[in-house]
Amino acid sequence: GMEGRGVSVGKGMGKDKVTVFVSNLSYTMAEPETKLRELFASCGEVVEVRAVFNNKGTFRGYCYVQFREEEAARQALALDRTAVEGRPMFVSPCVD
Repeated sequence: GMEGRGVSVGKGMGKDKVTVFVSNLSYTMAEPETKLRELFASCGEVVEVRAVFNNKGTFRGYCYVQFREEEAARQALALDRTAVEGRPMFVSPCVD
C-alpha cells in the first residue's frame, strides 16, 4: 500500500527539495557530471551530480543534481529549456 510513503511533509522529504531532475540531454555529451556542475554553479553550491548510465556505460541523457540549499534548487528550475549542446534541457522537481 501507499501508507507512510511520501505523505510526510517537512523534514522527511528534505533531500527532494534540494534536488532537481535534468533530462533531454544529449547521449553523446562528454563528462555530463562536470558539464552540469558548471551549468548549475550559478544557482548555488552543487553537492552532487548523478548522471544515469545504462549497463553498457552509455549516458542515458538524464541526471540528478543535488544542491546545498533549497533556494538553489528553485533557481535551477528556472533553467528549464536552456539549450545545451543544441537541445533544450528539461529541469523538473525531483520526485521519487
